[in-house]
Amino acid sequence: MNSSLLWKRPLRVLLVCTFLFLSCQASARERILALYVPLADHYAALVAYERYRHQFKHADFQLSQMKNWDLLRAHFRSGNVDMAYVMSPLALDMYREDKNFRWVGLMHRDGNGLAVTPGMADAMGLVNQRADRKPSPAVAQSLQKMALERDQILRVGVPHILSTHTVVLSHFLWRNGMQLSLAPNMPGDVLAIPVAPAKAPAFILGAQNSDRIAAIEQSLPWVDQVENQSNGKVVWYSKDVLAWPGGARRVYCHCNRHGFGAEAGSCA
Repeated sequence: MNSSLLWKRPLRVLLVCTFLFLSCQASARERILALYVPLADHYAALVAYERYRHQFKHADFQLSQMKNWDLLRAHFRSGNVDMAYVMSPLALDMYREDKNFRWVGLMHRDGNGLAVTPGMADAMGLVNQRADRKPSPAVAQSLQKMALERDQILRVGVPHILSTHTVVLSHFLWRNGMQLSLAPNMPGDVLAIPVAPAKAPAFILGAQNSDRIAAIEQSLPWVDQVENQSNGKVVWYSKDVLAWPGGARRVYCHCNRHGFGAEAGSCA
């Protein structure tokens, strides 16, 4: 199965939810500003903007691209934003700090994976078809062996420490008797490093050029881009790590106006 198909069905679900959310606003052409990070997960917002914004009778739908998750978080908390496409763990932490918003729905699933440098991929003997690469104990043992042989801790670039990507990676390691460290001074077999999604391919390339072991656990299209550009290979996809009936759902869509959240939630 082509990995690009992994996000097509969730994309349609998210697109419908975005359309309904925007269509049910009560006031005439009220500005609805949504924040997003450039990921395949958020393509529905771009499609809704390009194809449907002129059809909205009550909402003036606007998009603002953020370079990273921390910037998105700060802008969302400013109070000048209506919606944001956010990863679940980060959204929960945002809600812990400020409960002045509601989620519309859980809409994205199965959209990330683990990729390693070309040197690591060669040593692991990965099969040719990406869809056939699974998160097996042999994969975990291979990662651990390379780290021990090089006397290096494996650094894995995740989009944010508070991300579903970190959860997936941690679960994979835990299931295979390994531990994830979230800071250099914490014990662990693998160290999670915050790396902005768009910079993830360069992170892998830099590690390969400096002969270091490194990987990324990132969303599509970035994890596939690494292999498409021959800068590394995909090891597994998240759908095989956290299996769930119909796929593991991962992303909340938020609004942050008083009296606005409950109304929006009824549209999802």
